[in-house]
Amino acid sequence: MDQATQDYIDAHLSETLDDLKRLTAQPSVSAQRVGVRECGEMVVEELRKAGFEAELVPTADPDYPGIIA
Repeated sequence: MDQATQDYIDAHLSETLDDLKRLTAQPSVSAQRVGVRECGEMVVEELRKAGFEAELVPTADPDYPGIIA
């Protein structure tokens, strides 16, 4: 691993772990229709923070949106 990559990891590790903790704490049980949309919204937010253009897109079932990034 080059030094620039290692420096980035060192500088952002705490923030990245906090983001992962928040995402994994979000209930998202597809079979029970619980939190799927909310989890998708969180993923879109994280993608945007990382510099991606991202959006939720409707599908045939409004409880199960897609994500385009």
